[in-house]
Amino acid sequence: MLVQFLISTTNRSDLNFAKRMFQHFDMHNIHAIIINQCFNIEPVDIQNPYPNIQIISIKDRGLSKSRNMAIRAATAQICVIADDDVVYLPDAIENIKTVHTKKPDTALIITKIQQPNGQPYSNYGSTPGYFSSPLQLMAISSIEMSFKLKMIHEQHILFNENLGLGTSHPGGEESFFTGDCAKKGLKLWFEPVFTVVHPAESSGRTINPANIEVAGLVFARFYPTLHWVWYIYFAITKYTRYKNICSVVEYLNILHRGKQLLKHI
Repeated sequence: MLVQFLISTTNRSDLNFAKRMFQHFDMHNIHAIIINQCFNIEPVDIQNPYPNIQIISIKDRGLSKSRNMAIRAATAQICVIADDDVVYLPDAIENIKTVHTKKPDTALIITKIQQPNGQPYSNYGSTPGYFSSPLQLMAISSIEMSFKLKMIHEQHILFNENLGLGTSHPGGEESFFTGDCAKKGLKLWFEPVFTVVHPAESSGRTINPANIEVAGLVFARFYPTLHWVWYIYFAITKYTRYKNICSVVEYLNILHRGKQLLKHI
């Protein structure tokens, strides 16, 4: 079973970042598609001594576009969504293979992210199991995902290119992707094993009007009639995080603005 990493990066002229990502591996044994979006530099032919790594440098912008280009170019049975600022743990590939082999009818496997200090990146549970509830689907990060390429292709599932970094709506693409998987009947399984190390801070954890709006959009999609309950809940529980940005009323209005985006996304 072949595992291929689908790596999104920007403005690269060498592979030093990839060597850091796979510092625990022999790079000659790594299979990867690297989408190098160039918007601050002209696309260049990156020197690549690794026969199993394909580099596509393109004048473009947008994380979801990059993810989709990699999915379309992928050829392996198992694909791993990857960012360029992570480091894969020594047993990551074997653990991913093991879970996919154990779950042949499951399209998407979710594993755990580790912080550099060894602590979990999120409040993961310790019990493996299927993910199907809206809250579970919305909590999944891209770099926690690996999937069986054939199942994703058969259901024509891609990332929403109106969402994600590089667009005016910097998030939500992961939730739409996992939601589409579940909506089309694909199974998602959580395996409580660490596969990747990521810095503690992430653009997806920042509180600002754009990310508040995205939260409103995502909850409106998963909870078409009950999203307002969640809006009020967040307005109360997240007040200390947004109070220096906007008032409670403004916060609720921004969430509602996100709901309105459903008509156009």
